[in-house]
Amino acid sequence: MPEIQALNSRSSIEALLSIEFLEEKEIPIVSVREDSRFYPREEYDESAVNRYRLDLDSLPPIMIAEDGTLLDGKHRLIAHRIEQRQTIKARVYRVPEKYYRAYAAYLNARHGLQLSMKEKRMEAERLLRECHFSDEVIGQILGVSRRTVTGWLSGVKQELDHAAKEKALELWLRCFTQEQITDELARLGYGEFGRSTITTWLDKNVKNGNLAEIDTPQELKLYSIWNFPKLSEDQLRYPGQLPEALIENVLYYWTEPFQVVWDPFAGSGVTGRVARRMMRRYQLSDLAPIDDSIRQHDLLNGLPDWLVKPDLIFLDPPYWKQKTEQYVDHPSNLAAMDLDQFYRAIRRIFESFCKLKGTKVAIIVQDTQWRNDRQTEPHAFRIWQIADSLGWRFIERVICPYSNVQYTPQMQEAAKEARIPLVTHRDLIVFEVV
Repeated sequence: MPEIQALNSRSSIEALLSIEFLEEKEIPIVSVREDSRFYPREEYDESAVNRYRLDLDSLPPIMIAEDGTLLDGKHRLIAHRIEQRQTIKARVYRVPEKYYRAYAAYLNARHGLQLSMKEKRMEAERLLRECHFSDEVIGQILGVSRRTVTGWLSGVKQELDHAAKEKALELWLRCFTQEQITDELARLGYGEFGRSTITTWLDKNVKNGNLAEIDTPQELKLYSIWNFPKLSEDQLRYPGQLPEALIENVLYYWTEPFQVVWDPFAGSGVTGRVARRMMRRYQLSDLAPIDDSIRQHDLLNGLPDWLVKPDLIFLDPPYWKQKTEQYVDHPSNLAAMDLDQFYRAIRRIFESFCKLKGTKVAIIVQDTQWRNDRQTEPHAFRIWQIADSLGWRFIERVICPYSNVQYTPQMQEAAKEARIPLVTHRDLIVFEVV
């Protein structure tokens, strides 16, 4: 956790929290906002309220933020309400909202009716989690010693430190730079950490991980026909969704731990989930992202400017003339193009990859059947020809049968009459850009 220089006076604490006194004035009681998120005391002391009711006019002002949020003086406010007063004296402060509760706790520790030690311990944890203050500053805010705060927070610090390290590793696997990791941790409320700290964390994670256990798929395929059961009930349904086990095998055979994978047809993001589990760094993009972990990018516009050079590009493009209506309505939707446009688009995509020498490209496709002339369109063969014409090196071809029948009884009868065997598999072809 970042340490903040010791602050020994009221003015120093108020400077730390960016507090500015504005004015003291009589305000309507109805304008006071009570918000439990920002006020450390939930219960009130009935005897204190009764004492205050005896002499309201001699009570010090309550403390409020500029928007009327109560920071200190709950007992005084209740006493005024019971006595049916319409106004109350208030000191008004300009306070950043993120420090409302911290300043309220500070004010509470400066008068007689303070929080209990149990309540102060809870506030100490909140100040650490939400504001990442040092033990010394938390002690000064709550009116307790630094040693007391350290004893309260040792376990919480370990928990937060572990969470920050896990988040840093996750961001690194998503190809964030170390500077971006530092900024994102701060934005998400984990605290402020230097680049050297992030480097140390990542080195330990990379070196200490059990890579053999992480790297090997549970359903490792040893042959060139990959049969997988249908999607699990828990896996998100998405057009053209692949089994996670298939992607695990792709990453196992054609990447190493901590290498970079790019999936530009990311869909539901399954490649990212598998890559994270197998300790591969990954980048996800799609024409129509479903969440902010996937960047918006049209692959027909070339390589994105944010791309970290990948070791593997995994392509699971929309299949030609299949499930067209389930994909986004866009000129770059491969599924909706005519056949010549489809192949020109594939070539254009492959040509943009030619800048990435040494990168492997794995593409999974299914041949199309039942065109008007009832012939099979050999997409895998045509795409192979495109890659070969660009001088790419062929690495492997794998057959991926479907786990269930893809054809209706009527289509099966028509295939018998036409004497055409039905395609029940996809081709996975792997090349290297040279």
